Amino acid sequence: MPDAVNRRQLEYIYDAYRTSALSRTYYGIKLARYRRCNFWIEIAIAIGATGSGGIAGLAVWGTLPGNYVWLVVSGISTALAVVKPILQLAARIENYTKLYAGYTSIYLELKDIAEEISIYHMISEKTEERYRGSRQLLRELAPLVDPNPSKPLIRKLQEQINGQIPADGLWMPDA
Repeated sequence: MPDAVNRRQLEYIYDAYRTSALSRTYYGIKLARYRRCNFWIEIAIAIGATGSGGIAGLAVWGTLPGNYVWLVVSGISTALAVVKPILQLAARIENYTKLYAGYTSIYLELKDIAEEISIYHMISEKTEERYRGSRQLLRELAPLVDPNPSKPLIRKLQEQINGQIPADGLWMPDA
């Protein structure tokens, strides 16, 4: 049966487990948003870049209203092509991909650890070693973490994670 020191260690493990679940979900959402944004910007640029062939050659653009609409479409396309490198979407997508993959790995490892603790009601030497490995991965991800995370999104996700992994559902020895 774990003593008070191990109880404290359990609290750290469970906090890391729930935090990694939140971070995994957060960075998954951010990654999906940036990928979606990048996709639509690429579509808009491609549409506007067709010139006189393809979409630009459709008869509808030959009408007066069509000419104005096409001017707007090609203007937006040109503006997006200029702004896209400044937005650095590819770099953000790469960063969020690393964070999502890293936190997914940590979350799955800590989930296994929490399940093992729940089954055996103890922290073995192997479990401690696995936990230390997860902490090392967290340190490696630290420089990539979003410096200005969305607080409303985090609050929303905290409620979600609290529902999925309630603190009182994790095994803890009697005080």
